[in-house]
Amino acid sequence: MHSFERKNVDDSDSIGLCFWALFQAVGLTCVTAIICRTIIYRNGYFETNPENNTTSITKSQFSNWHYTLTTVGFIYLYANSIFMIRKSKKSNVTLPYIMLHTFAYIVSALGLYAMYVHKETGKPRHRKFYEGHVFSIHSWTGVFAAALFTVQWLSAVLAFMMPCLHNLGLPFGKIFSLYTVLVSTICLIAGTNHHALYSL
Repeated sequence: MHSFERKNVDDSDSIGLCFWALFQAVGLTCVTAIICRTIIYRNGYFETNPENNTTSITKSQFSNWHYTLTTVGFIYLYANSIFMIRKSKKSNVTLPYIMLHTFAYIVSALGLYAMYVHKETGKPRHRKFYEGHVFSIHSWTGVFAAALFTVQWLSAVLAFMMPCLHNLGLPFGKIFSLYTVLVSTICLIAGTNHHALYSL
């Protein structure tokens, strides 16, 4: 009986490892493609002035930071943190998850801030701060994904600080995490289509 249960656990771990390896390959390929495309075709991430020996970020480069940071944060790092969710009650299992989850949240927030700066740069002063920000499917799904991410991150931190909530919130956390990744993926696809239409 014990050997049968152990075999099922080993098979489950092997399948999970295969999914993890496949995700790493696809995720790293996407991130690498975005970075290479940005550097080769989109003027990179920084503007260097040889005369003054200064480095700055232009308006278009802020959008480059947005594409890269949100993809890394919302998709790659966030999905990696989901793979770390376990049924174990040990705190040493949840601590790396919280750390990676927090890092993904910070990277994603920086990506959203980069787009905010991109929209605000060069905007007439008489226009209100929210004008020109949320006007497309990509924008609204991005706001929804950020809201889901924030709620899920706060609930994860609360469950980590109060272990009694860990087993209670784990099933909901898994479902909530998958929905967040799904919305983020839809947002990424919508953003890609939006950018392609404006580039024509």
